[in-house]
Amino acid sequence: MIVSDSESETSYSWTLTAGSLSQYTCSQVSGHICTEKQTCSSSFLGVYDAHRCCQTTCIPVFKDAQKCSSINSSLKVTIESPGNEEEFSVGDTINVDVKVSNELSKDQNLEISAELYDTTDENSIADNSVDLDLAEGDSDTVTINLEVPEADDSHDYVIFVRAKDNACNQAYIPVKIVLPEHKLEINKIDSFDEAVCGDVLDFKVNVLNLGSNDETAYIKVTNSKLKISEVSDEFDIERLGDDDSISKTLEVTIPDNAGAGNYTFAISAISEDAESSSAKSIILGECSKPVSKKTVSTRIELNSTTSSSEQQAEKTDKSVFIVGIIVFVMIIASISIISYALFKKRKSKNYSSQIY
Repeated sequence: MIVSDSESETSYSWTLTAGSLSQYTCSQVSGHICTEKQTCSSSFLGVYDAHRCCQTTCIPVFKDAQKCSSINSSLKVTIESPGNEEEFSVGDTINVDVKVSNELSKDQNLEISAELYDTTDENSIADNSVDLDLAEGDSDTVTINLEVPEADDSHDYVIFVRAKDNACNQAYIPVKIVLPEHKLEINKIDSFDEAVCGDVLDFKVNVLNLGSNDETAYIKVTNSKLKISEVSDEFDIERLGDDDSISKTLEVTIPDNAGAGNYTFAISAISEDAESSSAKSIILGECSKPVSKKTVSTRIELNSTTSSSEQQAEKTDKSVFIVGIIVFVMIIASISIISYALFKKRKSKNYSSQIY
């Protein structure tokens, strides 16, 4: 081919080879070889050196995603935010802005779903959805929030979005999940909600390590109003993805003079480079009232009166016993005297009879 203008000219030449695709390699046809976890956004080419050679871009399979069974390009889906390869940490909220354009000839009552998808493990780790009514020819943007859960920072992740009614289309964008070097989180506190003065409360605290480093930490429970400050022994907790969770129980004694009311206890998990704080409210009831001096005095007085009555009764019993003995002796003596008198009289009569 010769290209020229009024001042100069140049020539180009190509060598064209005609034949079927089966005669060429994937690289010779400028294709892309997809892995087993990828598929082709168009169709695979029948080259001789690879059975998964894609003419366009290889995309994730999205085996566990809520994907379209068929794509309708007249329903356009665009992820406006976040950006490509944008970084997020565990615990962050990802605001996913999705623009949908309805170029179909009828209105659409759409469900717009978004997923934080792990393409390494082929599973969705967070999802949410909103509804959108979109008239024919209209466009609109919705925001869907995704909370980043505990995740392995060595895996690959994407935001996967689908818009579906009678028509369906989808889109995705790669993002990165990164771990902070040091981050602890108290995710659960177990304890009784009510107590009284003198009680011993067990605070069972569950701690997560959301950082990329192992930590040596301790639990602290405080309440300034009750002048309570208790600290646990130190413990080790491994980085996220290893042995990254632990439960510890800390005993706290409620003072004997604590008044009734609602008390908030501050609970912290603390290491050299990280700290997480939470709170637990405990309702303290009325303590049992102590015995007053007046009450004690009355009890002593009652005991004294009781003791005097018992002594008097004891004396009376002794007197009755002695009188009984005296009466018994007198009766025996009387009987003896009468018996003796009768005996003498009988004897006297017998003697007189013998004389005459």
